[in-house]
Amino acid sequence: MMEQPAPRRRIDRVVSIVVGVLIIGCGIAVWQRNSIRAWLWARGLRNAQTADERTYYVTMLAALREKSVSAATGLLEDPRAEVRELAVGILVHGGSKEAQAALIGALHDTDQDVRDSAAHSLAFANAPDALGPLATAIWDQRGETAMAMCVAVGRMDSPAALDALAELAARHSDVNVRAQAVELLGMHAGSRAERALRPLLEDESTYAATLYGERLSAAAEAQAAYKTSALAASSAQQRVIGKLAERSLAHVMKPPATQEIELPELP
Repeated sequence: MMEQPAPRRRIDRVVSIVVGVLIIGCGIAVWQRNSIRAWLWARGLRNAQTADERTYYVTMLAALREKSVSAATGLLEDPRAEVRELAVGILVHGGSKEAQAALIGALHDTDQDVRDSAAHSLAFANAPDALGPLATAIWDQRGETAMAMCVAVGRMDSPAALDALAELAARHSDVNVRAQAVELLGMHAGSRAERALRPLLEDESTYAATLYGERLSAAAEAQAAYKTSALAASSAQQRVIGKLAERSLAHVMKPPATQEIELPELP
């Protein structure tokens, strides 16, 4: 039997190697198809020009859940705040430690809306797992990041979160964080919140930051196109911890709303 010439054998080897590489590449592509889709959709979101396009890419990325966490985390580095806020919305569905870490990182964002969105996401989608890291890290933070962490803790609905909020209101070194904690205590009902607020009624410390509830009221007023915003009205009040504690306590002590039922008159 005649032996094949050397050039032909080399060609056969090259073809075999190429086919093997293609088979391996196809296997990797199938194995990592969701990660590849996430990368492509994240790129599409960066380049989206319309609200409909953004909605499409956000929906597709959110549907991938943990497979989109890496791509969404990359979007947090986009220079546009609106894209970073959309990334936070995707990470809500991540359901992993990596997604939680990315959301905690987003609390350091320079944009207030991004920080608020991250705080909401941690409070409602990642509690109680996020409480421990937040309640520990906040003591080493000051300014806007600490305020965002406080909002995340304060929006969690658990006794442990309420106890952490009470500690922040009483002892945090940043007076604005203490004020934020006091305001958030007023959003909870029950004896825990009451016990935390009463010792603060005589606190004469002044704060300057715009608080979470004020931002919510201002946004609601602006959306409803009212001429006088709740933020302006609140800013006119004394920005003193004791006065804020008084208002929060009044809200805590407010009895639940009752609905009057009108009975038909008997003939």
